Amino acid sequence: MSLRWKLLPTAVFAAVVFVLVANGTLGAPKDVVDFDAKTIVLSPTDEGTMRVTEYVDINFGRNQMRGYLRYVRTDLGIPSDIYAQSDTMSSQLSTEFDGMDYVMRVGDPDETSNGQHRFVLSYELPLAFINGWPLNYSLIDPDEDPVTDRFHVILDGFRLNNSLCSVGDWGDIGGCELTDTAFGQEVIVEPLEANAGLNISGTAVLTDQRMGEISIPLPARDEPPSSGVLPVTAALTAVAAAALAVLRNVRRGMNTVGATDAAGAAIPVAGGPTSRVTDSALYEMATVEFAAPKGIQPWEGNVILNEHLGSDLQSTWVSSLIGAGVISIEKNGQAVDIELLVSREELSEFAKPIVTREQGGYYNTSATISPQGDKVAYISTKDGLFDVFVANGATIATRVSRSASVAISGSRCGCGWSRVRLRIKSASADRSKEALRMIATMRPLRFAATTR
Repeated sequence: MSLRWKLLPTAVFAAVVFVLVANGTLGAPKDVVDFDAKTIVLSPTDEGTMRVTEYVDINFGRNQMRGYLRYVRTDLGIPSDIYAQSDTMSSQLSTEFDGMDYVMRVGDPDETSNGQHRFVLSYELPLAFINGWPLNYSLIDPDEDPVTDRFHVILDGFRLNNSLCSVGDWGDIGGCELTDTAFGQEVIVEPLEANAGLNISGTAVLTDQRMGEISIPLPARDEPPSSGVLPVTAALTAVAAAALAVLRNVRRGMNTVGATDAAGAAIPVAGGPTSRVTDSALYEMATVEFAAPKGIQPWEGNVILNEHLGSDLQSTWVSSLIGAGVISIEKNGQAVDIELLVSREELSEFAKPIVTREQGGYYNTSATISPQGDKVAYISTKDGLFDVFVANGATIATRVSRSASVAISGSRCGCGWSRVRLRIKSASADRSKEALRMIATMRPLRFAATTR
């Protein structure tokens, strides 16, 4: 293949870049998905539980997105009676439980759109009792969403006595305040920074008035900036530079050699003069000898010589396995028998169990491996109660939490690893004292309890 044809993809790529820059896909500042506004209305149901209605105004910019994705904690029950609606995108709703959170998606996974959109998502939390009961509700967890320009929470039909409003990271207390209204309470945070959470708590008491029909105004529309003259000029310059590079390399060649003919190439002289030749000239100078480097198998040499994965790759690979004594192949009538000649190691020769029935009890579950793969957290009744243990391959498992402070649902606890820490979601009889403890596993043990 001549150098001219090899460099054709470079010219095509430059032309594609020109088109993308010209229409603004490239060459313009990258858009960041953010929320123009979120209005969350909390109201009582006839059954005495709480309904959550979210009005979400999201700006995708030029990014092609499939819809709205919402993670809801399940400490107040699995959301039920779910409703979703959007006037500008598909209102298709899909839900799933990922083991920690309840995930709700609004939108068609096969359709995308950019720009600004509003999504309405409404659902009931069956364990959020709001008639004389304590309520500790995290509207959004830290590390969950990008910046929200205006975050508005409305309590419609009830208020929280002895209320506490907290905004920020895990463990932050305060930073916002619920104010009384004729129909309940409200709080507005402008803006709610990226990765910041918001939590409210107190004793729920019903009010006599309700807001009635709610109308949430749409935010101002933003028009994406045009690509302009500068990106187009940059694209034309790139195409011209690529064309000059193609012509220059076609003329000069791309291969540096230390000889002018095949004889000189076969016996090079160290430190001698070099020149650049085209592919066709190099082909004429090349010799047919090939000495495989140490460690290269025959099938690998086949790929190197042909510079592609040919149809005979499988046969050369199998031949190398037969030559190395790894397998044997014999024809048996119309069938072919393949026998593995290399013995496998027993599992006990290079690994040891973390938990056995003799030393770990009869109930061991919910194993969670750390990101580094060197530790594992799991639930065990080893000491008679549901406890969380952390173990590695060199030491005996260490108990890090008692069952009295571990939130266990069925056979699952709220355990998860960050880069260097094990996170355990904890609970107590008093819902308002629910906590999240972070236990360092690569440093001295430390507990950071919060009232979130």
